Amino acid sequence: VLGSGGLIGRTLAAWLIERGYEVEHVKNRNHIDLRVPGALDRFNSSQISYCFFLACEVGGSKFIESSNEEVQTGIIDSNVRIYQTVL
Repeated sequence: VLGSGGLIGRTLAAWLIERGYEVEHVKNRNHIDLRVPGALDRFNSSQISYCFFLACEVGGSKFIESSNEEVQTGIIDSNVRIYQTVL
């Protein structure tokens, strides 16, 4: 579960575990930084059947409250880098 540290990812991971699934976690960028090419290479030898892609830089209040273009474009850039690495 990419993004298992977030609200939806955490809930999904718990739901899967309760039903007996083995879950690999990518909680947040402090755990595995998905913006870095090759960040998911550690899973290459894993027998993964499904991947739930819930990781995203949402920005929270710093995005909503900021009129600073650098903050907003920084969040968008971060998401583009995540998508490039994962997809």
